[in-house]
Formats: sequence, C-alpha cells, structure tokens
Amino acid sequence: MNHGRLLLRVCLCLLAFCWACREKPPAEVLVQVKGVAFDFSSQSPVVILVEKDGSRQLPIWIGPGEAQAIAMRLEGMTPPRPLTHDLLQRLLQESGAEVEKVVVTHLKDGVYFAEIHLAGKRGLVRVDSRPSDAIALAIRCEKPIYVARSLLEEQGRIGTPSRGEPQLRIRAGITVQNLTPELAQFFGLEGGVGVIVTAAEDDTGLRSGDQIVSIEGVTIRDVEEFSRAIDRAKSTGKVHLVVRRGKDKLEFVVAVHGS
Repeated sequence: MNHGRLLLRVCLCLLAFCWACREKPPAEVLVQVKGVAFDFSSQSPVVILVEKDGSRQLPIWIGPGEAQAIAMRLEGMTPPRPLTHDLLQRLLQESGAEVEKVVVTHLKDGVYFAEIHLAGKRGLVRVDSRPSDAIALAIRCEKPIYVARSLLEEQGRIGTPSRGEPQLRIRAGITVQNLTPELAQFFGLEGGVGVIVTAAEDDTGLRSGDQIVSIEGVTIRDVEEFSRAIDRAKSTGKVHLVVRRGKDKLEFVVAVHGS
C-alpha cells in the first residue's frame, strides 16, 4: 500500500470518528407554561407547554383541580390555606429534599407520564408523577420543566395559541379565560368569544366549559370585566351569575370572600 492510500484511509477514519463523536442534541427540551386553557372537544382543561427556545408546544389534558392549582400560581395568588401542591412543597422543604427539575417523559395509550427529580439525603431520586402534579409543583418551586425531545417531536405542534401572556383570572374559586380566535383555531373550533370557565371549586356549582354571560346583570365579555364585577361584589359577600351551559342558561349565586 502506498503512502497516498494510507493517508486517505487515515483521513477517512478520522472523519468517521469525528462524525460519531459529534455533539448530540440534549435528550430533553426546556419548556415553559404558556397557560391553562379549555378544550371544548374533550370538555377538559389543558395546560400548554411552549418550547423555551423554539416554536413547538405541547398541550396536555389535565383535571379541573390541577388546572386551578396551576392557574392560581400563574396568577400569583396565594390561597388562605395551603392547597395540595403547596403542602407538598412545604413537606419537601421540611424534609430537606429539593426539586431539581420535572420531565414529561412519554405518552402511552393516550396518557402522558412525567418524573419529578428530587435531590435529598439519598441522592438523586426520580419519582413517577402525573404531568399536571409535576408541573404544579415545579412552578411553585420555581424549577425548570422539560419535555423529552422524542415526545416533543412526535406530539408537539407549531405555533402559539394566543398572543402575549395567558389571559386567565381567578376570583371566588372560579378560573376563567378569554375564548380568543387564536384559541378557537388552536382547538379547531369554528370561532367564538367570551369568558369560559377553565376550572371551578365544587361549592360554586360551575363546571369547566361553562360560559359566564353576565354578573349582576352586566354582560361579561372578557376576563377584565369578570374580575371587576367580582371585586365590586366583595362588599356584599355574594354575586349573581348567569351562565350558558350547552343549550341551557343557568343562574348561580356564588359566595365572594377576599378572592
């Protein structure tokens, strides 16, 4: 073998080695919580995770209670008594454990799975969790949320369902959102505007998907009007709501405390 062929073979081997050792993209993608919305097709709340340095987003359908817990934290609200995820955060603090991150890992039979990574006396521990609980805990502990890259590539969507910050408000145990054209398009709806209940405490009588038509006789068109109407009723301790639920129009009287 002449020197030219030997040199060529060495160069090819080096190229192959460099290609094999090239930097691989991280297995997990950092995301942030865009907001909590309501999916009319499934009649269920959904938390929307958005890629921090990209345009992909992952909607995960969750329960009303978890939606309320996430939305309250996004709104910067502190309940008078600790909710389940607030209590869990306190227990971790008292036990000396710390959340490092949470990861939405995979989808199986239509169900999303997640892990909470805890650092404590036993070292790093991974705890199986529902994504909704993991996310609610992560935002309380101000820790990063990740999605497995393979999952985001398979299930992620391109685009943003709404402009700006999430338009959510929580008053009197009721979480509402604006039904914007962007959200209607995101969920494949024909259209629609108004104030939609994303989650509500049981004693209010309201359900996820209810549309609040008026409060104390005043038509409600957006979350700002909802907030002002509830705040005005604090002095009386109760508020009268008219709600559209499917084809029915219902009336409710809801207690108003210091929401």
